[in-house]
Amino acid sequence: MAKKWIRTAAIAVLATAGIVLAAVFFMSGTYRRERARRASMLPGTGVTETELRGTEQTETGQRETGQTEAEQKDTGQADVMKTYYFYGDSNTYGFDPRGIMGGRYPAYIRWPDVLQGMLNDAGDCAVVMADGLNGREIPSPDDTAAIGNLEANLRASFQADSPVALFAVMLGTNDYLNSYGRNVGLIVDRMEKFCEEAEKCLAESCGEADSRQAESCDEINSSQAASGCEDGSSLAAAVCSCTNPAAPAVTIAIIAPPPIRIPGFSSSGMTALREGFRSLADIHGWTYIDTSDWGLKLAYDGVHLSEEGHQLFAERMKEIIEKMME
Repeated sequence: MAKKWIRTAAIAVLATAGIVLAAVFFMSGTYRRERARRASMLPGTGVTETELRGTEQTETGQRETGQTEAEQKDTGQADVMKTYYFYGDSNTYGFDPRGIMGGRYPAYIRWPDVLQGMLNDAGDCAVVMADGLNGREIPSPDDTAAIGNLEANLRASFQADSPVALFAVMLGTNDYLNSYGRNVGLIVDRMEKFCEEAEKCLAESCGEADSRQAESCDEINSSQAASGCEDGSSLAAAVCSCTNPAAPAVTIAIIAPPPIRIPGFSSSGMTALREGFRSLADIHGWTYIDTSDWGLKLAYDGVHLSEEGHQLFAERMKEIIEKMME
């Protein structure tokens, strides 16, 4: 009887071990595939270039319109790949304050990555670029490192045929908490100078892209003229539209950061800062986005977005982008 019990127990143990090994094998393969996918993700997005530029959107567009991609380009109806560029601090980076030394929320929680997925699902042909840095304050025009990095990122966007359609800045919290003696006027002035510098960077990056496109146009036209084309060629007209009418104009936006909720902290200064940013936007024709009435949930430190806060931020930003791009 005892031998029979031992034999039954042994069979059960071996069966359980087999199931566990099979599960581990399956999960390890899934894990490796996911790691490879994440390694190939576009910076600041939650998707790979293959997923983003895949054929699904093209095929969907063809079914809806009954036109091929080439026909859509000829009629100016093809989607233009574009970039929504968000320049911010730890709340754009996705800082998670719950660890001893802090950490970062996974991509599926961070609002820029959540926003990317929402836009893709809605058929928006866009890349969400999240340029977030922990502790970042508003750069001054003399900060050559910060301005140089920004210029390089913007230039890369235009070179990749995904011009910036939205450049949004969400800064000011660190400036108010850590610098300038909580002088709202100085912070607003710094934001104005930075946005003007960003505007200049955008114009220069766009100008360089137009120049390269114009050179390509000239080369194609010259080549076709040499081969007997008489009137500049319809191909050159289709491929080399140096000013693409379907490409959206760049919108510059100032996003007022979420309100700080620290015990004993007066909210009056941040309220004044939001009003200062609103005035700047009105004066320069920029877009102003106020997050103070979104009901965003913060983590225990009263400064950084919680998981729920990131989700809601993405939802509200998607609504705003859709209205902007109508």
